[in-house]
Amino acid sequence: MRSRSIVLFACIGAMMVGVLLASTAAGSARQQRSRVIICPQQVEPTTTQCCGPPINTPDAVACCPNAALQCAVPRLTLASSKDPATAGSKLLLSGQLIDTSASARTIELWQKLPGSSSFTQTLSTTTSSTGAYSFTLAKGSVMTNRSWYATGAGLTSPTVQQGITLVLTLAASRRHGHTVLHGSVTPATKGGVVLQWLNVSGAWIVLDRARLTHSSRFSWRSRYSHGSAKVRAMVRQNADHVASFSPSANALVLRN
Repeated sequence: MRSRSIVLFACIGAMMVGVLLASTAAGSARQQRSRVIICPQQVEPTTTQCCGPPINTPDAVACCPNAALQCAVPRLTLASSKDPATAGSKLLLSGQLIDTSASARTIELWQKLPGSSSFTQTLSTTTSSTGAYSFTLAKGSVMTNRSWYATGAGLTSPTVQQGITLVLTLAASRRHGHTVLHGSVTPATKGGVVLQWLNVSGAWIVLDRARLTHSSRFSWRSRYSHGSAKVRAMVRQNADHVASFSPSANALVLRN
């Protein structure tokens, strides 16, 4: 009993030293949240821990006679499986809760759509034994740009900015002395497409613009000269989508 009391008093003294160190380093600790901290230990499995709360400073004193554990500062991560992603494609959002108690914790996903001023809570899940978690977004559920973040265990993840590209098709053909370019944009959008051709120096040059119909299709034609070039269609970036491009197609060189 006497030896245990000595250990306890020694722990209390060291804890006070640690608290003093923590108070003097509080300012720098807040700015360096990624540093390693000293986790509290137990003297014996049957006794309560003798250390105080973890001290977020490299000068922290481990008061227990056991070897001190090192653990990461609690945090929550979040990442998208693909960015940008094609409109309507399946997406996986995943992350990890890094904490001393990370198993079976509730994680909520928050979303903001284009034009919205605030986030709304959409999905929830629980962490695995390692703190890992994921959200599966089915095909057809993500059609426009959006922002996401996750919350759980009193923590908030960094915000993920998800870019979404439109699906563009393009075909080229020759009809009665003309080159015809035609295709479609999915999902349907307003405005038009920009037609480009690839010059000999490897730069994409604007050829012309074509308006989209109500069914989000386009068609354009022009007389051609001899020779050929790669052409493509694009839709410029807007609030709903990032810049989107069709696969390239071969066409006869066109006259403006």
